[in-house]
Amino acid sequence: MFDSGLSAEEAFYRAFSERDIEAMGMLWSRDDVCCVHPGGPRILDYQAVLESWRQIFSGNPPVLFRTQHRHCITDARLTVHLLEEIICTPEGRQIAPPVIATNGYRLEADGWRMFLHHASVPASLLVEPPSPATGAVH
Repeated sequence: MFDSGLSAEEAFYRAFSERDIEAMGMLWSRDDVCCVHPGGPRILDYQAVLESWRQIFSGNPPVLFRTQHRHCITDARLTVHLLEEIICTPEGRQIAPPVIATNGYRLEADGWRMFLHHASVPASLLVEPPSPATGAVH
C-alpha cells in the first residue's frame, strides 16, 4: 500500500484529479472512516464514502489539484494534514475558491490508508455568511 501518510495523500489527490474510483477505493481504510464534502453531511461508512466519490466523479471532467499551506500533525501510526486545496482545469486555471481540507491517515497492517477527509469553503466565501448574532459557523 502506501509507505507514509504523505504518499497516501499524493495518491488521494491523484485519484481525485483523475476521477479514478478504483484508486480512491484502494486508498480508504475499511474501518472507522469519516468524509465530509463541502456543504455535505458527515459520511461514516466505507461503502457510503466510496459512493459519495462515485457521485462526485460522475459527469465531472478531470481537474488538477495544487495544495498549499500544509500543516502536518504526525506520530508513528497517525498523521493529520491540514491544507488548502486549489482546484484547477487541466491547463492550470483555478476554477473555484480555495477549499480548506483536513485529511487523516493511519498506519494499518498493509500500509498507510486514509480514514478522514473533511473539506469546507471558508466562511468569508459563503453566499450566506454566519449570522452576526452568533459570529460562528458552528
